[in-house]
Amino acid sequence: MANEPEKPVNRPEHWRDKFGGASRFPRPWNAEVAAFLHDCWPTEVFLREDATTTEIVLRFPLSSKQLPERIQSIYVGHEMSLSRAFDEVVWAAPEKGQHSCWSRLAKAAYDAYWLAWMRILRVTYCEHLYPEGNKQEDIWLAELKASRRSRSCPGQRSELEVERNSFERRFNELLQWCTDLQELVKQCKQDKLSKEDIEKKVFQTITGQRHDHNVLSGKAFCWTKNRFDPVLHDPQTWTPKELAFALLAVERHGTFGAYDTVTTRIRAFLSSTGLAKS
Repeated sequence: MANEPEKPVNRPEHWRDKFGGASRFPRPWNAEVAAFLHDCWPTEVFLREDATTTEIVLRFPLSSKQLPERIQSIYVGHEMSLSRAFDEVVWAAPEKGQHSCWSRLAKAAYDAYWLAWMRILRVTYCEHLYPEGNKQEDIWLAELKASRRSRSCPGQRSELEVERNSFERRFNELLQWCTDLQELVKQCKQDKLSKEDIEKKVFQTITGQRHDHNVLSGKAFCWTKNRFDPVLHDPQTWTPKELAFALLAVERHGTFGAYDTVTTRIRAFLSSTGLAKS
C-alpha cells in the first residue's frame, strides 16, 4: 500500500502572525553561558561582622560583566538584570513541593553560624579545666545545643520584610506599566478604533517588552471565571491592579493560577497605601 502524503499540521495562530512585524530569531548563546556557569564553581565563603550585623558571603570567581557584550545585552532586553532575576528567584521553589531558594540558602548559613559558635565555645572552654569543670562545660554546651530554635514547617513561615518589600516594589512597577497600558486602550476607544486596530496599536507599543506575549496572547486576562471575561480591547472589563496581580503571579509563582495567592499576600500593602479600592 502506497504511503499517503502527510497532512500539513495546522498550528494555532501566533500573535506575531496576527499583527505582523519582523520575525525574531535568537542568536546562539547557550554554549558561552554554560561554560561561564561551570567555571563559577567552587565558591569562597566568608563571615564578616560589624557592630550590629553578621554577613555570610558567597564569592564566585567570575562576574557576568566578563561575558561578551552581545550576551550582556540580553540581560536588559526585557528590562531584566541579573540582580533583578536573583531577587525574583530567591523566593521561589525550583520545583513544586520543594523549599524556596531563600530557605535553602538561609538554612545553610544559619546552620554554619550555629556550628561556628559551638566550635569556638568547645575549643575555648572544653578540656581546659579540672574534670568537674569539664563536666559542667559539657552540660552547658548540651543545653545550648538543645535551645536552638527549630525551623517552622513548610507553609508556616512568616513573610519576611525583605520578601514583602520585593513583592511591593515589583507590584508598583507592574501597576504603573498596566496603568499606562489601560490609558493607551482608553485613548484608542475614544478614537473609535476597532478591536483589531486597538490590538495592533498595543502590539506596536509593547512588542519586545517582558510581558508582550502574556498580554497579546490573552493569557494575562484569564485570572477569573466568575465575572464578565476581561479582554484587552475593552478597558472597562479589567483594572490595572487586576492585570498587575496576574502578571506578578506568573513572575513569582510561574502560573496565572496563583492570582489569589498573590492578592492575599499583598492585600495589607494595598490597604495601607489606599490602593485596595482602585
